[in-house]
Amino acid sequence: MSARKKVLIMVLVGIIGMGVVCSSSVWAQEKKIIFTTMDLKQDYEILDLVAWVTSFTTGFLGDNITDVYNGCSREVKNQAIKLGADAVIGVQINLQNVAGMSTMSIYGTAVKFK
Repeated sequence: MSARKKVLIMVLVGIIGMGVVCSSSVWAQEKKIIFTTMDLKQDYEILDLVAWVTSFTTGFLGDNITDVYNGCSREVKNQAIKLGADAVIGVQINLQNVAGMSTMSIYGTAVKFK
């Protein structure tokens, strides 16, 4: 079995086990990408907005917020990678909670270095 398939299986088992709603077709993407709330002091070309929103439960049997963040930020990074980006800048993270049901949204600007 290839390393990519092993990673995909491990991630899917982890996601199913923790009940996170995020999913992706690029789970095993190896490319490193800068992911920051700041701007960069480097020339770049703006490619597009990248975003992901997911809902999850909180409380005694609910999802771990760190796992939800990791899954959703991975989705945003994978969208940027598909666009050929080197970084996602100006990242914003919003979290809303109403009666045990939460929504997380993460968005930013995908950029390619010149």
